[in-house]
Amino acid sequence: MCCGKRKNRHDPSGGGENILSEGMVVVINPGGEVHSCEPIDGEACSYWMIHLDIDWCFNIQKEMFGDLDSYLKLNIYSIDKTEIFDSFCNILRNLHDADSREEIEAELTETISVLFGNYCEKEQVDISNVIVREAAEYLTMNMFETISLDSLADRFRQNRFHLLRSFKSVYGVPPMAFQMNLRIEHAKGMLRHGGVSIADVAQETGFTDQSHFHRIFKKYVAATPPGEYIK
Repeated sequence: MCCGKRKNRHDPSGGGENILSEGMVVVINPGGEVHSCEPIDGEACSYWMIHLDIDWCFNIQKEMFGDLDSYLKLNIYSIDKTEIFDSFCNILRNLHDADSREEIEAELTETISVLFGNYCEKEQVDISNVIVREAAEYLTMNMFETISLDSLADRFRQNRFHLLRSFKSVYGVPPMAFQMNLRIEHAKGMLRHGGVSIADVAQETGFTDQSHFHRIFKKYVAATPPGEYIK
């Protein structure tokens, strides 16, 4: 993930030079792709890099696309999409939060599956909107329980990545974000009503503790509970 302007040289298919700017994500496929980079005119730049295990990626692809003989390379070099960039940045910032491990793993899996779905030349299966709506209703009825993508897919007997893709196409967000939004909206109502402590709100809305609730609330609302939000 690039955090400053720089010149990138990349040779996946015979050579090429690209100018990168802040907010872009660069893909370097495994298998010996030549890659080098340098600042432009001495201008300072920085970047974060994630090395993903190829077997882990290949297993995700097999779940998404069925039987494969080998890993499918992404057919793109640089991605200029705020959603993908922000997701990777959020994952990296929260790597050291013990109470976020499952959330980080889920977000990384979702983000990588989006990349594979958009930039691998392989067709995916769409799930009926009826099943997607039933999944949304189930998340709504159990909004305060921690429901993983795996358990949701098992309950509705669907491939987790097909469910993720179809759910997001209908509701605009992944299932876990959909459920978290429900929790946050409930918490906002409790805070507006008043007379309840942050600890009680966190407990009733299914968060592990007050600090976990505070961090997630600020992420979704861009304000701290209750001070900034109530004001």
